[in-house]
Amino acid sequence: MGKAIKNILHPTDFSDNAKHALSFALKLAKEYDASLHIMHSIEEPYDFTPVVENIKQNVTRKVEKLFEEITDQIKSQKEYENLKVKTHLFEGRSVYSVINAIPEYHIDMVVMGTQGRSALERMFFGSTTTEVVQQSEVPVLVIPMNSEFTGFKKILFTSDYGPYDLNALKFVSQLASQYQALLKIIHVTKKLDRKEDLLFRGLKDYVSEHISYNKIKYELMESDDLLNTVNIEVNEHDFSLIVTVRYQNLFSVIGKKHSKKISQATMVPLLVMPGKPKS
Repeated sequence: MGKAIKNILHPTDFSDNAKHALSFALKLAKEYDASLHIMHSIEEPYDFTPVVENIKQNVTRKVEKLFEEITDQIKSQKEYENLKVKTHLFEGRSVYSVINAIPEYHIDMVVMGTQGRSALERMFFGSTTTEVVQQSEVPVLVIPMNSEFTGFKKILFTSDYGPYDLNALKFVSQLASQYQALLKIIHVTKKLDRKEDLLFRGLKDYVSEHISYNKIKYELMESDDLLNTVNIEVNEHDFSLIVTVRYQNLFSVIGKKHSKKISQATMVPLLVMPGKPKS
């Protein structure tokens, strides 16, 4: 099985939630012996007067100093002394800088922080993270504040029988094998009937035919509330990672009317796979 992750991108605004996400990015980079790319983007002002240019230069110097402090702190930790860390400074809207950095540095995964109580919750209220998730051609790992990295021992994959679910599962199964994790694949339907049973059996057979990982479990579930079902699964079975595939609009099937319920979501990372893999 080939190495799934060689380059990890961590966009930072130097906030506490970004620093928290950095701890996840570091551990993943070490696990995979991957290069870690830390980036920041300076928003370009519309006013190009000399005063604004001076401010821009001061901001650039400040960011470079912050980069230096981060890399020094990383290298001071024995477990990361041999880690390959690179810093990148961009100009312009953060989301565009992140999207442009992905092909430029051959990024395999983006690791970002979020300010919400949970990754699921934050996705509904608009942020740079949300925009990156919607546009990224590589997986985006969203880290909620106060989550803890203990390795991904149990992974919950929500399938909607989408055409790129298998590609996503191949990536996730590699991640699971890195931690010898249980990978549970669920499909939530409003009504259990013979048709749904046949579709789910077909999913199991299709995955088994193409993925050899032996710690995969399947469950077809009846519910009209996907979010609540995911919350229950995570809380009752201690999943440490939720995985979903983005096709058009993430969570469009769920709808914003459920946003109040998201506050119940557990504080575990959310891995959003692109609906179509990068070419």
